[in-house]
Amino acid sequence: MSFLKNQCSFSHLENIFDLNIFLNYELNPDFDLGKHIKQDMSWQDYRSLYKRIRKKNLIKWNDKIWLYLQLKKHKIPCSPVIHYSNHSPQISHIVKNLKNYVIKASHLSLGNGVILVRNGKIQNPPNRYKSNVKSLDLNTIDKEIEKSWKKESNKEYYKDQDWIRKQVPPGVLIEEFIPDLTEIKVSVVWGSVVGFFIDPIRPFVPYYDCKGTPLGNHNHPLPFWWKDAIRLSESVAKKFSYDHVRVDMMYYKNQVIVNELTWNPGAGTNKTKIANLLNEGYAFRKQYQSIKNKTQIDIKSYKKKMSSKDINNLHQCIEYVYSPLETYTPLQATQKYSESDWNLGFFQGSLDSLLKGKAFFNIKPITLPKGYKKSFGAVDPFIWKEYVFAEIMNAKNKGVIAVAKWTEASLTFKVIMEEFFHLSFPFIFEYSQELYMIPESYKSVKIRLYKCIHFPYQWEFYKDIIEIPGFDTIVFPADNQYILLTNLTLNYKKTIVFTSKTPFGPWKEKKQINMNRGGGGLLKSNTQIYIPRQRKYTLYGQYIDLFPYEKVLTSKNPKHVTRLMAQRPFFCGTHHVSQYGNMFVADFLSANFGMKSAINKFKLSQMQAKKIQKLIIES
Repeated sequence: MSFLKNQCSFSHLENIFDLNIFLNYELNPDFDLGKHIKQDMSWQDYRSLYKRIRKKNLIKWNDKIWLYLQLKKHKIPCSPVIHYSNHSPQISHIVKNLKNYVIKASHLSLGNGVILVRNGKIQNPPNRYKSNVKSLDLNTIDKEIEKSWKKESNKEYYKDQDWIRKQVPPGVLIEEFIPDLTEIKVSVVWGSVVGFFIDPIRPFVPYYDCKGTPLGNHNHPLPFWWKDAIRLSESVAKKFSYDHVRVDMMYYKNQVIVNELTWNPGAGTNKTKIANLLNEGYAFRKQYQSIKNKTQIDIKSYKKKMSSKDINNLHQCIEYVYSPLETYTPLQATQKYSESDWNLGFFQGSLDSLLKGKAFFNIKPITLPKGYKKSFGAVDPFIWKEYVFAEIMNAKNKGVIAVAKWTEASLTFKVIMEEFFHLSFPFIFEYSQELYMIPESYKSVKIRLYKCIHFPYQWEFYKDIIEIPGFDTIVFPADNQYILLTNLTLNYKKTIVFTSKTPFGPWKEKKQINMNRGGGGLLKSNTQIYIPRQRKYTLYGQYIDLFPYEKVLTSKNPKHVTRLMAQRPFFCGTHHVSQYGNMFVADFLSANFGMKSAINKFKLSQMQAKKIQKLIIES
């Protein structure tokens, strides 16, 4: 980090957090306020901005039911829910036989619409939860909840609420009653804790910094579980990638649980520090984006030698762009430079020659239809006969499926499949003398099957085979059945194995295995079958791990036996390889792309970037 700190002017930030917070933090686009941020905003400026902003994507983050379902989905311990509904406010039939529970209006905040029932009696603490219900009459409770669903009944509440909170659909939650009402409410900025306070403690509220040191003149003891709460709050904030969130937690049944998440909290610890950190973070992101947009690499114009100091300072950048964790077999490519980030290379021969590093891929020029991004190139290639199918990118950064004839000197792509959602990874297989394609279509939240009507240009949607957001799906026969491999997340860690009697389903989940996201179709040598999976070390698309076919089918923790990586210095990675007979195709990530990524990550000047590129080429 010494190099980064020498190059960065955020001295205030360095005194609080390590700079790695911003280098490694991927902000959820739902919370990105970058275009609205002005210099040196105060806490009140942020509060005012939150009230003005009208981002529809933020509505769900203020819906307690939606948040509860997200916490359950990600297996985050949370308040135990007995019942929830956005459809009916009637709950008397749910609670009539219960003695201890909490009713919450899922669309309200500030204690509105909360009713605590303990031993069959209303137990709302004074000045904390606002409810007109004073005695346990189920008809009265139904009427009170129904009333809370009507905006005209909550005029006083909505008068001071921001636009986003006013759009949250009405709902009701019933939770188990937690005897200890103590909450630790933690403020987290860019994934790291700033401080916290404890509620309800009356007549004052005790505040603490991130290390549990009291702020102000008090010595109120901390709950024994406060450190676990700190760890959980950071984990939750990073999981959902907030810029700023308050995580409210309680202790129940021997564990810390999340009670609520508030993206726009009115109360928090050390508001001035929170505002300063938000300012620093957004300024840092803006500077990164400026470098990304404006910096162009031109290594030919640089003639000077690198000093030993330059080499020492910038060695981490070379490590970032090129170095894998283990040894690898290079996929050599013949072209030294490309205008595209992603390029396609072709090789005719045996898989064994690839694994021994003796194969040379021929990179072919790419021509895309008008309106598609030449700078992106083409990725995820699959060959069928004399054609190659791949993903290309349109002007809106949405992937589409295109086809070109690989037997020609250059690849002239024609779009054959475009949906309102992103498409990539056009896996093709044959069944009963018919051709089918399963493109990656995770944004449709389904694995979709297409049928070829007229090869290679005409395909039509055939059916949804599994209703899950699967990534990079492949299908193949094995042991008198069909196997389907897919991944549900982009974190590369889990592959789900399904089985069926036909490739059309019904599919039954067999197991989950620790194996990365797909990196192409099956590869066959004279003696072995491999399943390629893409691997990220420091840079996306850096290399490919090959797993033995039989280990994938029989083990929950298969190990890769070899690794493929593009030849440096001109290419810094590959993340897809596929085979048709003795013809192979792979995509190659240009070193130019790797350098642009390094500029963003390490805040390099143009001169420093040129020095690195020259050093790499000369080495």
